[in-house]
Amino acid sequence: MKWETFGPEWFGPVIGTMVLSLLSWIFSQIGVFPNIFFNLGKIIFFIGFLLFLSVLFLWILHFFKAKTNDFSSLNRTSFTAFLGVLGYIISFFYITYVSSSFSLRFIFLTIFILAVGEVLGINLLLWYKLFSGEFDSSDITYASLVPSIALASNSILSDPMLPPLSPWFLHNMLIREFLYSVILFTTGIAFFQFVFLGSASLLNVARKGELTTTMIPVGAASIILINIIILPTLGFFNFPKSIAFSASFMLWGFEAWNMVLSLIIAVKKLGKTNPNMGIWAYVFPLGISSFADFLLYLYTKILIFYWTIPIISIAIVVLYAYAWHNTIRIIRNSRN
Repeated sequence: MKWETFGPEWFGPVIGTMVLSLLSWIFSQIGVFPNIFFNLGKIIFFIGFLLFLSVLFLWILHFFKAKTNDFSSLNRTSFTAFLGVLGYIISFFYITYVSSSFSLRFIFLTIFILAVGEVLGINLLLWYKLFSGEFDSSDITYASLVPSIALASNSILSDPMLPPLSPWFLHNMLIREFLYSVILFTTGIAFFQFVFLGSASLLNVARKGELTTTMIPVGAASIILINIIILPTLGFFNFPKSIAFSASFMLWGFEAWNMVLSLIIAVKKLGKTNPNMGIWAYVFPLGISSFADFLLYLYTKILIFYWTIPIISIAIVVLYAYAWHNTIRIIRNSRN
């Protein structure tokens, strides 16, 4: 393949593979063949990690050898935020599948800080270029929400490092307050960015027909839902559970509506489009949604959330297979 074509959007297959690992872990946690799904998730995680190293190596070569800078493209700037998200995800799965040793706590804290810094930097760069006119506002699509989703995704790693899930920083109030504050700080920024940038994206998507990004708002609603629902469990600011669960349920309503709409579009339209890496934008938001539904079921025990998990999982597996089919076609076409 030409170096110019190997941009950060190629991290999509990595995140998609990690989503399959997440699904396996979720099934193990809700009691569906726990040992089998836990070990399956572990195997998929290692496959995803090797894929990540391969893509990272090729993307670094692309970054230094390509004639055009990724940061001159709105979409590629947005997708660069995947690096920080993968930092959260890989760390979460390492803690889950490999080791949660007390001696590793500062390593993961360092990864957390670096990932937050990378995502925040990409977020600021994107908005600076939008406000300064370096990016044309008519090019804004739902893909532009990726840095905002990434910004609010730090709870993927911060939650497993905090009580009650972990004793790592139980007696270090300074670090705990830092982690709590980052969750709240980034969630607030992301929420308003979703509102403002999402509105502009809707107009452009409707006008241009950028169908591959229509699932991304599901990820946006789901990540806010996740952050709201975990706040009471952290025991910080005494955030009321009733408010958190009610707000999360309302966000879930939008998430479910947008998901159904996007899946209808996928069934009717995607087979008619040319192969492109944008199809992966259908997979990772559904992964976030499945985790949100898992948390809602875990904390509320409402059965509707239990049954939506396998339904979403089927959609993810089908879209994952289709996305790989498209990706292989792209690779083959690039050789001709």
